[in-house]
Amino acid sequence: MSSSDHRTTLAGGLLVLTLGMLSGTARADDTDAPPRFGVALNSSVNGEVYPVRLVPTATLLVDKNQLEAGVGLHPFIRRDQRVWSGELNYKRFPNGTERPLSLYLISRLSYVHLDRETYYPTTYHYLFVNGGYGLKLQGDSPVYFGTNTTIGIYTFARSSENPYPGFDSDSLFAEWGVNLAFQANIGVRF
Repeated sequence: MSSSDHRTTLAGGLLVLTLGMLSGTARADDTDAPPRFGVALNSSVNGEVYPVRLVPTATLLVDKNQLEAGVGLHPFIRRDQRVWSGELNYKRFPNGTERPLSLYLISRLSYVHLDRETYYPTTYHYLFVNGGYGLKLQGDSPVYFGTNTTIGIYTFARSSENPYPGFDSDSLFAEWGVNLAFQANIGVRF
């Protein structure tokens, strides 16, 4: 098999893994609670991309499943960087969300675009697929606090004007790595 065939196989595997993780949102549970919408602010620290990301998200809770989608804000970057990102989270609360302390499983699909305007400008496109566990703390109010830890894989594409061999341009799915991420969040459900 050529390296192109390996990349295609890995890309297909990544797509199947992502769809498999998100398929739990269609799962039927035995409660008839109406869906609940909300908003949350997630702060993510990622072992591969340095800036702390703040991700305002819209949330949808259906029984024991929560789907979140948001676009990242990046207030802590250097002047020579431009960053934008998006994130899709799926959380599964095996014991429900009614308890003051609820554990959950999480799968996350993230995309980060990073431009570095240095002497040799470089652009990166990162794609992360992570899974892990988390903890949600909620009192009598609709406001909740949470945190989670995830581990997963990532790939990136790089284009650079740097003439040195170590900085050659790479396409997405050409290189893979392992990633560790931490997230804290505050949210409210309506």
